[in-house]
Amino acid sequence: MATVEFVVVVFAALVMIFFVVELTALYFFIMSAQHAAYMGARVAAVSDPAAAGVPVTNVKTSTGVFGVSCSDVSNPCVGFTTISCVGGIAGCNAAPFSRILSRMEQFLGGLDASHVTITYAYTELGYAGGPAILEVTVRIEGVPYSTGIIGGFIGTNHGPFTTIPAVSVTLMSEDLSGSGG
Repeated sequence: MATVEFVVVVFAALVMIFFVVELTALYFFIMSAQHAAYMGARVAAVSDPAAAGVPVTNVKTSTGVFGVSCSDVSNPCVGFTTISCVGGIAGCNAAPFSRILSRMEQFLGGLDASHVTITYAYTELGYAGGPAILEVTVRIEGVPYSTGIIGGFIGTNHGPFTTIPAVSVTLMSEDLSGSGG
């Protein structure tokens, strides 16, 4: 009788231990994705836009001064609608996207470009006569997660953990013109 109780208790304990280990691994994977999104947004904030069609706004004039005051109604500062780069293909500039993706892959190995979306939005922030400040959002979604031992019991295509939850990070771009205002 003691042997049967031992087998039942050990089996239940091992299942719980493996479940905790897998949840820990999943948490680590999600946090890695979050950090990859942050690093992608950080690189995107200081790089040329990865999305094609992001206009140069309020450019430097021939005198070396940035544009005109945004309050000048005859020539107001130019804005644009939200522009996205999806998966490195749709609406993307290849070189900046590749640079951003390679930095993200350092934190989430094997990240596929199809899981990354980079979005630029005009925020109407910045200083009068300076270059526009963009809001940069990097989103990672649909990244597959392979369950381990517990996945063998529930099947690899079942359960809530077949893909990690979507993560996104939004940062403001930076003026890299060196003018300092």
